[in-house]
Amino acid sequence: MDNQNEMKNTGEIICSRIAQLRKRYNLSQEALARKLGITFQAVSKWENNVSCPDISIIPEIAGIFNVSVGYLFGEENKNTTTDEEDQNDAPENINKKILRKDELESGQDKKLNFGWEDDNRIRIVIAKGHTILKNEEIDSTIKEDVNIRLEAEVRGCVIDSQVGITIMGDVLNSTLSAGSVINCGNVENVEKISAGDCINCGDITNTTTITAGVSVNCGDIGDAETVSAGENINCSDIGDVETVSAGDNINCGDITASAGVSAGEDITCGDLTSEGGNISAGGCIDCGDINDCANITAGESISCSDINGCADITAKNSISSGDINDCGDIISQK
Repeated sequence: MDNQNEMKNTGEIICSRIAQLRKRYNLSQEALARKLGITFQAVSKWENNVSCPDISIIPEIAGIFNVSVGYLFGEENKNTTTDEEDQNDAPENINKKILRKDELESGQDKKLNFGWEDDNRIRIVIAKGHTILKNEEIDSTIKEDVNIRLEAEVRGCVIDSQVGITIMGDVLNSTLSAGSVINCGNVENVEKISAGDCINCGDITNTTTITAGVSVNCGDIGDAETVSAGENINCSDIGDVETVSAGDNINCGDITASAGVSAGEDITCGDLTSEGGNISAGGCIDCGDINDCANITAGESISCSDINGCADITAKNSISSGDINDCGDIISQK
């Protein structure tokens, strides 16, 4: 009878400590169950003292919460970590914990909660001590000075980096984002390429979203939905895209954009076709032919070859062009 009571007491201790740790680390029963590959009903039964976890998964439970097996059985010392390490295991830091080398070698990385899904995404992060910094917490000089260099093409990957990336090859069938600059070869069949600073690359084709906090500097751009830059877009031809926008200047060859082209300052390009979208610049528009657009608006002047099939044409200063055919009103304030 004493042995049965002792086993019952031990089981109650194990279940109680699992419940305490789960709540301390803000894990739901479902989340803990997913980590262990069991049902949440099993976890619920433990915490209600209906049943106990199988002895074979006790070490795995201890690994998830970074405690010793003995602690789950009633020992007072959770583990042998220092006070500083214990502080980093607090609930507010459990999602940010960096693994020790021995944890990586033992596979502990699969047992800790990093605050993101186990989705095979490649993440390049910056840590201060044991804490992964958020993007807004990283000093701008770090983003400028730190750059990850990959000595091959990237194919079929999702890469999310808090710092700059240099890829010594093309980017194919991937998604790529960086907190700073992206340098690479050609970009093809990419869902998104996004940089906090500049994108410097070869041709970009069949890409949904191209976004740079500063500038996009590339070869041709084709078959994309959105091309945007906080400052400048400098490229060769842009064709078969929906929108092109820059906070400052657009300098390129021919542009074909179905939903419009806009620049905070100047647009300098070859032929410009918007297929019903608006064309606007805060400064000057200097281009070849302008075809099949809605309104054309310039904060300063418009200088182009022919204008065909557009709606109203408005410039604060002068409008200088060749033939103007099938257009609406022409308004020049000078």
